[in-house]
Amino acid sequence: MDPKQKSRMITAFLMVWAFENVVNNLAHPVTPVIIQMLQLPDYMFGAAFAAMAVTNFLFSPLWGKLSQTVRMSTLMFWSCMGYAVGQTMFMLAQNMWMVLLARAFSGAFSSGFMTMSMIYVVDNSPNGAQGRNLTFLTTITVVAAAFGYLLGGVLGDISVQVCFGVQIAGMVLCAVVYLIMMRKTDKVSRQEMEMRVLIKEANPLSAFVAIRPYMDKTLLTLFASILCTFVAYNAFEQCFNYYMIDQYAFSTTYNGAVKAGTGIVSLIANMTICMAILRKKKINKPVAWLLLGSAAAAIIMLFMPNLALFLVIAMVFFGCTAVFQPLLQEQVASRGKQGESSGVLMGFYNAVKSLGMIFGALTAGFIYDIMPELPFWMAGIFFVLAGLCSLLYGAQRKKSIGEKN
Repeated sequence: MDPKQKSRMITAFLMVWAFENVVNNLAHPVTPVIIQMLQLPDYMFGAAFAAMAVTNFLFSPLWGKLSQTVRMSTLMFWSCMGYAVGQTMFMLAQNMWMVLLARAFSGAFSSGFMTMSMIYVVDNSPNGAQGRNLTFLTTITVVAAAFGYLLGGVLGDISVQVCFGVQIAGMVLCAVVYLIMMRKTDKVSRQEMEMRVLIKEANPLSAFVAIRPYMDKTLLTLFASILCTFVAYNAFEQCFNYYMIDQYAFSTTYNGAVKAGTGIVSLIANMTICMAILRKKKINKPVAWLLLGSAAAAIIMLFMPNLALFLVIAMVFFGCTAVFQPLLQEQVASRGKQGESSGVLMGFYNAVKSLGMIFGALTAGFIYDIMPELPFWMAGIFFVLAGLCSLLYGAQRKKSIGEKN
């Protein structure tokens, strides 16, 4: 297939992907409303997200392995359809256990289209364009998700059921479009894999085993920083939306608009500050200062005398988080070499990130019941720990490189 044809395929895929990311984010602004409507404990906002994060962590390797033996168009179809079923379960949930089951079910299938999208872009990009197209994929995901929050907030003010209905119909439409569009150029793998081998290789804990030959003191410090970072980020991010509705009585429209604003700020920061840091190729110190800046913002915003200043500091926070996330990926990627070690390191990065998502969201949910401001303090403390680990990592790397020279 010639490069122009591949470029057209990727463009078409990214257009559908943008629509899907608008749709699959529609229900997020109304989730706090559902928790309050069902009179569930406040900690459910964290527990529900953690349920989804756990199954996302457990099933991501399985989807990756299935892509070796099953048509990618088929996997995208069923992952979108499964997510639609999960959201239907969420819409109909009447108690805590039904909510947790629905979110866990959705997480198992959302890991499918998230995994497949990256594989599809890498496999079908022209030579030399993989990195650029993955950047486009990430950027589209951020912008579309922000717009999805905004639209979901507006629909939620009309009716929670209307919001879910549009989301479910949209995911079914995406499933059909992916099946038709991707089938034309789908690669069919004839690789056979026994169920025993599939289960073994798709084990999510395999990343923790595979990293052992490459782990050293500096790498341990780096991943400690990454774990603390994503515990802090998810404690803050999951609490923030619920806090807006619970403490400031925001409607879902306003909640969605604030989230859309953070998405736009994140995009601008990512395209300017982050790119400037990457061009200089000296990222260890900037990462540490961004993490410490996030800690300061997470705590300072609690002392703001009015809502406007509270939201301004929140935008600063999300700007910092948008910049440090690609830089953390670059720190890990730079430690890998061509071949196996790079894949092992990135696999371990995703595993550590998932653990941070689970622990951060779940803990934030439970301590919110004690005092609504505690998750923000928790985020600040873990960001400080992450920043200190990052500074230590930078010093260790500088010493290590100096010794080698």
